[in-house]
Amino acid sequence: MKFAAATAADPTLLLVKEVFFRGWPEHNTQCPVAAKPFWAVRHNLAEVDGLLLNGERIVVPMSLRQKVLKGIHDGHFGEVKCILRAVYRVLARV
Repeated sequence: MKFAAATAADPTLLLVKEVFFRGWPEHNTQCPVAAKPFWAVRHNLAEVDGLLLNGERIVVPMSLRQKVLKGIHDGHFGEVKCILRAVYRVLARV
């Protein structure tokens, strides 16, 4: 699994998982600097099959973020094009 391997190789996510399993400190000032961005969602975090989850969403490792963003934007034609496609579909039904 690509995400699990990338999570295992990501130093920040390894640290977050370590803090998660050890237990979060009582105050964010005691939290390691690299894990502080996760402080606000610490109660939503879970580890499943090597993946770090924030609720039902996968925390994407830094090494895969550009690829994931590219995948999200593939097939997206922009606002105007989407509106034109929607109008065309409505007109086609009339």
